[in-house]
Amino acid sequence: MTVPITVFDVVNMSVCEINFTYDPTVVRMTDVTRGDMRYSFKFNVNNGSGWMRANALDVDGLSGNVTFAYVTLTAVGNKSDVSEMEFADSRLLDVSFKEIVHIRRNGTFIIWENVPPEVINVSATPIAILYDNNRPRTPGTNISLLSAYVTDADGDITAVTINLSSIGGSPAQPMEHVSGDLWEVTTNATEVAAAINAPDFTHQLTITATDNDGGINDSVSIELTVLKRGDVNGDGLVDGNDSKYISRYLAGLEPEASNPPGVLVGDVIGDAGDPVGNGVVDLMDALYIAKYTSGMVEEP
Repeated sequence: MTVPITVFDVVNMSVCEINFTYDPTVVRMTDVTRGDMRYSFKFNVNNGSGWMRANALDVDGLSGNVTFAYVTLTAVGNKSDVSEMEFADSRLLDVSFKEIVHIRRNGTFIIWENVPPEVINVSATPIAILYDNNRPRTPGTNISLLSAYVTDADGDITAVTINLSSIGGSPAQPMEHVSGDLWEVTTNATEVAAAINAPDFTHQLTITATDNDGGINDSVSIELTVLKRGDVNGDGLVDGNDSKYISRYLAGLEPEASNPPGVLVGDVIGDAGDPVGNGVVDLMDALYIAKYTSGMVEEP
C-alpha cells in the first residue's frame, strides 16, 4: 500500500523533517518517494529496527496541503497483526527560518486477508469449433465466444486474461469487460506443433483474474473442443480412413453405419466445389478427402 505523508494547512513551509517508527515484524517500508517539496528530498530507512528519517527543502515555500513524501508499506506479518505508525519527532520551518507550530497525527497499519477474485459461470459458445487453416469454413464454425463472470469481495477487478497458447493464441489474451461482472473474448484456433495429429481435441483454457490488491485467481478454465476438418473418424488424422469411413456409412455398413460422421468435420466441400460446404456429408466430401490424401487438393 502506498500512502502520502501530508502537512495540512501550512503557510510558506520551506523545511520539513520527520522521524517515523513502526513495528518491523508487521510491516516494512519498501519504497519512499519525493512529494511536493522541490529543492531536495533525502531519506534513510532501517527496516531492521523499524524507523525512517527524512527531510525536504523548498526555497520558495509551499502553502496549503503539502505532500511531504509517499511511502510504500508491505505486510510481512500475519493476518490481523497491527503496527502503530508513529511520528517520533518532526520539525517544520517557514521561509524566514521560523518554527511552524504543528501537531502530529499517527497512523495504524493493519494486515487483512486479501480475498482473491472469484471466477464463475464460464462458457464457450459454441463449445466445439474447427481449426483454421485459411480455407473458407461455414460462418461461425471456426470461432467461439468465451465468457466468464468475475467478482471480487474486497476490491476491484483490474485485469482478466485467458491462456490460448494451446490453440495457437496468446498465453495471456486480454478478455474485454462487457458490463457488470461479465468478461468476454472471441477466438479462433490454429494447430500448434504439440497438437498436430493429436486425438485429444479438448482444451482447458485457463483464466487469470487479478484484483487491485494483487490478488490472483487462476484456478478456473473454459473447456473448448477444437476439431480438424475432414477427420471424421476422430483419430487426429485426415487420411484415407476418413474417406472410407464416409463411404461405409453411406453404404450402411457396420460399424460406421451406426456412427454418422459429424457435419462439422465431415462437410468439407459443397456444390460445384464450394469450399464452405453445403451442410451435408456425402460422397463429394469423401472424394475431396481422397484427393487431399493423394496430394491433389489443399487441406480440408
